[in-house]
Amino acid sequence: MNRSKRVLLILAVVLVVVAIAAAVTYNVIRRPGKSVYLLPDGNVMAYLSFKPFHFMDLGNQKFESDPEYQDFVAKTGFHYQKDLDSVAFSGRSTGEMNGDVSSIIGGTFDQSRLNSYLQAQPW
Repeated sequence: MNRSKRVLLILAVVLVVVAIAAAVTYNVIRRPGKSVYLLPDGNVMAYLSFKPFHFMDLGNQKFESDPEYQDFVAKTGFHYQKDLDSVAFSGRSTGEMNGDVSSIIGGTFDQSRLNSYLQAQPW
């Protein structure tokens, strides 16, 4: 086998491997999270993944906001800017003003602190 055929064969193999890797990566990236499958069917469905944004370095900045949110952060330790991983929504509307909306929010949080905060709320 001469040199040009060998280089062409190696190039073809590399291109096939790159194409397979690109196809697998594309399917993994565009696939919604498992939380979407828990939602009821609706006219509108949306899934947002914030995991790629966690690679951004936000440093130790103070997040300015209203006092209620600062109280929530102090009691739960949950900052949506760095702890929120994904949000999935499903909505159903029959043409009326009020429709059914379901959502699942995924993230990293302290379950006991969040439970105690939610139990203290006057719902």
